[in-house]
Amino acid sequence: MDINYRKYALFRLNYWTNINYLSHHDSRYFWSQSNDHRIISTLAVNAAFNQIPLDLAIDKSRRNIINFLTLRRMCRCSDKTMRVIIQDGVDRGEIERIKEGRETLIKATKLLIDTYRDFEKDWILFYGQDYIKGLSKTNYEKIFNKILLIRLKFFSDINSISHSFDLFWNKSVDHRIINLLGVNSFLDQLPIEYSTNLNTLNKISYESLRRLCRCSDSTIKSIISQGIKNNELEKISEGRRIYIRGTNLLFDNYKKFEFNWINLIRENVLL
Repeated sequence: MDINYRKYALFRLNYWTNINYLSHHDSRYFWSQSNDHRIISTLAVNAAFNQIPLDLAIDKSRRNIINFLTLRRMCRCSDKTMRVIIQDGVDRGEIERIKEGRETLIKATKLLIDTYRDFEKDWILFYGQDYIKGLSKTNYEKIFNKILLIRLKFFSDINSISHSFDLFWNKSVDHRIINLLGVNSFLDQLPIEYSTNLNTLNKISYESLRRLCRCSDSTIKSIISQGIKNNELEKISEGRRIYIRGTNLLFDNYKKFEFNWINLIRENVLL
């Protein structure tokens, strides 16, 4: 499969930096905070479309609702954290919680469906121009429900493997941004607005990382330290300045990540 990794790496970087500029209360940011947020929300939206996969459904006739037992099995966070995320979703009016005896069930409201429709549009149109024959702005809605199932599978696969590249770099929006800054620096194509000058398109400074990330300085350093430990990032010292650059291993792992996403699109989305 011929994949333009440079093109997609730059799209992902710009997309996630824009998400990080949104307020904490913006739905697109809120449901992107962690992979567990994404799994809970995609399960809820797929339930609203009556298309929960059979292996996750309560039974064959009830694919329009998801129970807490399945949510606990799918999420890596603690039961307490999972319930906080769900309660936040209920308070936001984006999750509908339904009580049946002692059991609690959830599904998405129209607000969350609209959030996903908005979130997915740019992705569908951008990747679709290469991999979805006949896609246009007027018919992307026809494949929206298929994309929702792909997202659910993609996030679930990430959450199922401990200590994986995908899991670590999807822990938060800041993890994704640092990862993509590393990938684009390896490709010598950092946007000039993220760089110190035209001569530093292949490395990112700590000052730029602080500006682009929402997390604390200590968390940035912790993410970078783990990336260096994993041999996916390298630190470059130039006088008093410290720069970060992605390694060949980071790029190789990114290519596998991108290949899996594109392959799911090719296999499951047909107009």
